[in-house]
Amino acid sequence: MQAKREKGQIIVILALAIVALIGITAVAADGSMVYNERREDQSIADSVAMAGAGNAAQSLKDETITEKFCGYPDGTTATNAALDGAYNFALNNYNDDSGAPLTLEKNVADTENGIIVACDKDDIGRFYLDVTVVITSSTDTFFRQVITTEEL
Repeated sequence: MQAKREKGQIIVILALAIVALIGITAVAADGSMVYNERREDQSIADSVAMAGAGNAAQSLKDETITEKFCGYPDGTTATNAALDGAYNFALNNYNDDSGAPLTLEKNVADTENGIIVACDKDDIGRFYLDVTVVITSSTDTFFRQVITTEEL
């Protein structure tokens, strides 16, 4: 009885292994690009929010906060200062995907890029301004096109 010839089987296994390795590399490369962009956007949003909050604090440095804050002149002044400070900081320090200065919508909750300032009171009666910055961008990836046409 003659033994079966098993020549060439390693080629099939090697081809499948190479395809798997390329797939894993592609996912790692595209994933790292997406997370890097997300980290950048988060860093910009944090900086812009801090600039807005700092501007609001600066506008209130000589004021005494009373029960009449949110919706009253001091609260409105601080809210506007936060919006203007954040907007101007973003405009002067960052660029959007096209290279133009980053412009953000002011107090528009339904936007891809914007600044929202809300005045509220905490559980023990202290007033605060909540400065929220939303920045959205898309990442051009290399291997995503093989799997899907959707943006990441």
